[in-house]
Amino acid sequence: MLRMLAAAFLAVAVPAAAQAPEEDMPSKGDLIIVAFPTWSDDTAGRVQSIALTRLTQRWTPDTPPKAKQRKVIVEPTLVLRAAPGRFVLLATMQPADDDGGADWNHTTPAGLAAYTFTTSPAGWKLLKRQEPFDLKGFEGAARVEPVRLSKAAQGLVAEYGSCWQGYCGRWISVYEVGKDGVKPAGIADLPLAADNVYAHPDCVRRLRPELPGLRPGDPVKDAAGVPPGECFRIEGRWNIEEAETTPGAFIVDFSGAQSAKDSPAQRIFGRLRYQWRGGRYEPGSGSNPVPKI
Repeated sequence: MLRMLAAAFLAVAVPAAAQAPEEDMPSKGDLIIVAFPTWSDDTAGRVQSIALTRLTQRWTPDTPPKAKQRKVIVEPTLVLRAAPGRFVLLATMQPADDDGGADWNHTTPAGLAAYTFTTSPAGWKLLKRQEPFDLKGFEGAARVEPVRLSKAAQGLVAEYGSCWQGYCGRWISVYEVGKDGVKPAGIADLPLAADNVYAHPDCVRRLRPELPGLRPGDPVKDAAGVPPGECFRIEGRWNIEEAETTPGAFIVDFSGAQSAKDSPAQRIFGRLRYQWRGGRYEPGSGSNPVPKI
């Protein structure tokens, strides 16, 4: 009898669940072929052409002034569910030369691109191209990941950084994603971290009392006769407060140490808080201790 009752319950429960199935998430491969029909996951297949815009005109200094298109290397990165029946494919792009090779130097940013899709009887339908919607990063690279701005709002984070002549920095940009694609940046070029520990020969010695885990400096740098200067290593860790509808506060907690020239190191702590106002993040409280580099 119990087995018959269980079978009767399943006979009712399964069809009821089938009436409202969870929306299938398309793969990167499903969507990138719609945006670029000739794209394939190999060196030659990633090279595509996009329309030249005011943004991409200044991507590289050698862009011909009257060009209407430019070659790029396209790498799909992730798919976001932006709204019921709407999906956004994110991709990163590098400028390519005439032969299809990567065309960048240290200061060249990555192109952040987005493609908005919906379903149709014929399959996935491309509604909007944003290629790219922003340029961020160094050496043609930036790390992109999804983030929940609130229970109702989807977001996107791009982090990027680099090192040069003993200085290192890291930045973050946050974007809101809606049913029509990626919206204008809520936070742009917020510095998250910076250090110059190995730019001066005495920085490790001066900062180690507050940062005991520092490894010894580069002996070549020590022998180069570099004069003492300001030393710092400051790191930021970010999070977004939980919220229901409008995006929650964007918070960065900073820690590290800093030493002015010939001065003992001081421990650095601080919290920077941004509040969502008028469709974007605005400074709320605190300050950013990351030095400009």
